[in-house]
Amino acid sequence: MPGPRFLEGEIVTLRPIEREDIDFLHRVMNDPRVWRPAVDIDPMNYEQGSEFFETVISDSDGVHCLACDGEEPLGVVSLTGSQYGPDETVRSRDAELAYWFAPEHHGEGFGSDAAARMVQYAFEDRNLRRVSARAGSFNDASIGLLESLGFELGKTFLLATLRGRATRWLKSSSPFAHSQRVRSLMDSLGFEHEGTRRQAA
Repeated sequence: MPGPRFLEGEIVTLRPIEREDIDFLHRVMNDPRVWRPAVDIDPMNYEQGSEFFETVISDSDGVHCLACDGEEPLGVVSLTGSQYGPDETVRSRDAELAYWFAPEHHGEGFGSDAAARMVQYAFEDRNLRRVSARAGSFNDASIGLLESLGFELGKTFLLATLRGRATRWLKSSSPFAHSQRVRSLMDSLGFEHEGTRRQAA
């Protein structure tokens, strides 16, 4: 059973990932429709799934949530510290967004809602300066999702990856450019727009 509610999206609930969710992680992360787009090509046995839970999910260097529809797990959305930036101060205000969803839930809007809510949390609650994300150049669905949230193409890295394809690095342009939902919320609360800043009227 998923953990308590942490964040609410429009159609999904984001909850802490519990040990009982390892079966779900193990099943979905071994599905080629998930690992191919993620360019995460190693199989995961149950022991490795448990280790992933202990060393990645339970690590204090990130926020990892199970996206759920009611009590049904749909996928995972994460916000982790950035490895990139000129110095530690800059890196401390940057984070990387990552997500994956069970194939049976692709194309239903769950990923967009979960990612939008996590980005909103990054800027509003964690006071981050920038959120970036990576997507394979062949992963049109993920690139489209990120662009719909206001992410812009930052860099293209030519990596020796699965099928020799490039990885695209997308970044949000500003804390308030990531989602029409946030812009609408700010407008409804009476905030005025000044460039990329919003201030109370």
